[in-house]
Amino acid sequence: GNPLRDVQILPPGGVCSNDDRRSCDASNPCAGGGTCSLFTSPGVAEAQLFQPRFLRNYEPFRLLRYMDWMETNSSPVVNVSDYPTPTSAFWHRVPPQILAALGNRLRSDIWINLPHLASDAFIDNFATVLRDNFASDRKIYLEYGNENWNGIFSQNVEIPRQFCPGFPDIAAGCQNDGIPGNGIACERDPNTFSLGAAQAPCFEALVRAWGDRSIEIFDRFATVFGASAGTRLVRVIAAQAANPDLGRQVMARNVSGQSFTVASRTDVYASAPYIGTEYCTPDNGINPDTSPAVYANVDAFLDHFSTEGMTRAVGFMSASRAMVNSNFPGMRHVAYEGGQHLAGIAGFTFNNTCNTIFDAANRSSRMEAIYETYWSNWRQNGDEFAHFYTTGRYGPFGRWGLLEFQDQDVLTAPKYQALLDHSAAFPCHWPNCTQSTGGGNSNPTLSYTPAAGTLATPGSGPVFPGGGAGSANAAISISATGASGSGSTSIGNCQISGSGASAFGAVQITPAGGVFNVGTSSGNLALSCQRGASSSQAVLSCDETPLGGAAVARVWSLSCPAATVAPDAIFANGFEGNAPPTCTPADALADGGLEASNPNTGASTIWISTSTNFGTAICHSNFCPNDGNTALPRSGAFWAWFGGFNGAETSTLSQSVVLPVGAPRHLNFFLRRGRVTAPFDAELRVKIDGSTVRTFNEPSSAEADYIARTVDLSSFANGQSHLIEFEYINPGGSGTSNFVVDDLSVVCTPSGS
Repeated sequence: GNPLRDVQILPPGGVCSNDDRRSCDASNPCAGGGTCSLFTSPGVAEAQLFQPRFLRNYEPFRLLRYMDWMETNSSPVVNVSDYPTPTSAFWHRVPPQILAALGNRLRSDIWINLPHLASDAFIDNFATVLRDNFASDRKIYLEYGNENWNGIFSQNVEIPRQFCPGFPDIAAGCQNDGIPGNGIACERDPNTFSLGAAQAPCFEALVRAWGDRSIEIFDRFATVFGASAGTRLVRVIAAQAANPDLGRQVMARNVSGQSFTVASRTDVYASAPYIGTEYCTPDNGINPDTSPAVYANVDAFLDHFSTEGMTRAVGFMSASRAMVNSNFPGMRHVAYEGGQHLAGIAGFTFNNTCNTIFDAANRSSRMEAIYETYWSNWRQNGDEFAHFYTTGRYGPFGRWGLLEFQDQDVLTAPKYQALLDHSAAFPCHWPNCTQSTGGGNSNPTLSYTPAAGTLATPGSGPVFPGGGAGSANAAISISATGASGSGSTSIGNCQISGSGASAFGAVQITPAGGVFNVGTSSGNLALSCQRGASSSQAVLSCDETPLGGAAVARVWSLSCPAATVAPDAIFANGFEGNAPPTCTPADALADGGLEASNPNTGASTIWISTSTNFGTAICHSNFCPNDGNTALPRSGAFWAWFGGFNGAETSTLSQSVVLPVGAPRHLNFFLRRGRVTAPFDAELRVKIDGSTVRTFNEPSSAEADYIARTVDLSSFANGQSHLIEFEYINPGGSGTSNFVVDDLSVVCTPSGS
């Protein structure tokens, strides 16, 4: 016979010649002058190892944990020949060359889970392949197995079965198991799943072997990597979030036959602080039978999930961190897995109420804010976080994916959108974190005038001039800095939405295609609107995408003024037309420089200020040091100093202000974040009447000088008194940061970003 050979199944469309993470076809052309290379064209599919949308979806990640790609759980792999190579017909486990290639393409660190039965030869070969194929400036995280404590995976018994005979004091006990007398240690009774009397010795063998074999693997990798091991390898011990003491037991003991502990040769401890493990399980009562009110509807469930569920998850985080800090000072705490854990257990796996509520909760827009709070809590308790997992459909066994399918619109994926926002706000909050496009390239940084916000918080918008009925034009200026090599950043996919969107025309982008590279330093977004009988409000959203990075939504508020009717000569003093807006008083804020405060105490009759550790945030050089010139007034003798304490600190500065009707109002002030310390958890919130209208997070790099900032208060200009408040929060366990504010005003025009 002559059977078919070399069958290729190719996706439709192709890839853009100037952007390998952008799919294209006849109806979706490439931007920036790129051409669409169809996958059916010779050599295109072979050269494009990773599907374009796959690359785009994974670009926010600075660390890729390959546990599932390596099929680590219950792995039978022992020898090199048991594992596929790049030329194998099927990759049931992804070859190390491909693991390295994805990390190289995304400029991300990678996390390797070595099979629990792997031979020394397998370990050495895997290490050699990664040494020779993975970027030398990226890190490789090493872990022995995965969840070795978890009884649903074969490694839980196969590790002690393999190594218990080498521990003379417990070897006999390991044989007294669920199937005694057959010479095989740590076997479970096939009917009861019990280890019988071998439970304790097999657990002890697991703890010992877990630590011993981890150190052997770490050392074998170090031998292969040689002098670069210290900078390229991160040695991981990972254990159960609900039982931090298990991790302590593994790391605190001496390696068998050695005088040093497992912890002494471990860099990070990892846990999995999932949120929602308690729902639809038979053993803790939070299921539809015992707690029906929780499952009455999705909002009732999310109310409970975001409070009680969050409290439990934070407890997992803080307990593991406390164990590490108490027993292994200086060791870092990371998350090997995490995210929501809404999956029914035992009799609730196929429960219709559970599955309906769990699906709806994961798709609810509320999940985005819950995830943001979840990760905010994590930053106070740990460093790297590996979410489980990125893409996968929902079902009775879990809703693990940030995305349900590869081509899902991210605006319909609240968990993934939360990750994009969090990644943009906190690109690297752990020590020595980096992610770049590599190859000597640097993507330009785009700055906008007026400044943009993110998807959750629109920035101030361009000013459309007033006048009679007709067209009004405005523009957002773009400045590009920091480009080198072939790096580029693009702005595009601009959309206008909101109740007044129909008044605005299409956005025109300069340069054409919206691509900023080494030769492009400036551009703009040109807009137009039609003035009508009343003003029109809308929101402009554009995708900013660095080469090799994830798209971030840049958002502005748009306001097209109502057309004015010119008064005739008879009625020039009134009756017809709209008088030009006036700003009276010119500045609605009193003592914007804080200069009326007491020079010895900071007390003020105009401002109200509090501080957990200092009593007030108002400072004068008579009683506030300059902290290495990172906390100084911008002008005059007074300023507001938020922070300055190595630990928990909350401080406020507030004043009640009447915002007159009939004119725009902007809160202008100067802010400098002159001292910052990992894990960069501090933030300054600007509040109006108790509601946060803008947040300034602690950056990873200190600011050298004050920067003008603006918050639009026009929507509050109703003739009433409003409380304007600055609230600084630095959580316990965080380092010292200095946020200083000076020269505040509430006037008609914005003066900052």
